[in-house]
Amino acid sequence: MKSPLEQAKVKNINYLASYAEPYLFEEIIYPTVGMVFLAEMGSSNLKAGDAAAAIKFFKPNQVPINKLAFKAIKQAIKDYLQRG
Repeated sequence: MKSPLEQAKVKNINYLASYAEPYLFEEIIYPTVGMVFLAEMGSSNLKAGDAAAAIKFFKPNQVPINKLAFKAIKQAIKDYLQRG
């Protein structure tokens, strides 16, 4: 089974930003960096699989930011929306 990213036939990938975020695992804090990219999807006919329990699409200004798990992704969406 192809991953959702492979199914999407992603094209025109552009770097947006990087964000540092600590990751706590078994009482150890690991420094991590999340890189965020913008891209166009060649297909919206995606199916959830091992890497994703569900797939939902939102307009950028309608993403439920408070439901996202990672602070870096929340910040990336906020920064993207501020850029206009």
